Amino acid sequence: MQSKLRIFASFLLVFSLSLGIFLSLSSKVSATSPNAGDNGQDTCPETGGGWVKMDHLSGTTYDYTAPAGKLVAEVCYKASTQVIYYDVIPPMSPVTVISTVKNQNNKVQDISHASFRLVDVPQYEECSSTIRVSRGWTEWKINPEDESQEFSKMITYIVDSKDNQKQCADPVIQIETRDRALCE
Repeated sequence: MQSKLRIFASFLLVFSLSLGIFLSLSSKVSATSPNAGDNGQDTCPETGGGWVKMDHLSGTTYDYTAPAGKLVAEVCYKASTQVIYYDVIPPMSPVTVISTVKNQNNKVQDISHASFRLVDVPQYEECSSTIRVSRGWTEWKINPEDESQEFSKMITYIVDSKDNQKQCADPVIQIETRDRALCE
């Protein structure tokens, strides 16, 4: 009888310890992400910590102009249930957010909100002589506002001819568009 009591006591002790560990760990695990809204869905960062959030948006594009002395370095937007982040290289203002989220019928979804991470406008150094450096044209992308059109862009940096890491002026951004029907 005493051995059955010891086995039961041992079982009860192990069970209690296991339950205690489980409960202490489970209280630290959140059911939602750190950027979850009131309804438990993921959202973009709130205003603060370098981010500015614009709520109650509609449409598949949104234009944002940073305040004086600031540039946009990163964008987050939500369309349907998807949260999309991307870097803006180089940082710039204004920026246009274009939704790439599509539903099961292949229709581009509206943007519900967007957040923009801001950085200070760089203070360029004076350069004695400059050269232009470019990474070339981006791949052609379909314009979600008008699927009969596509666009490509090229960013050219103005850098010191002796040190191409030293940026001397704002980059030059060129955008080309074309009619998709003429390219097929």
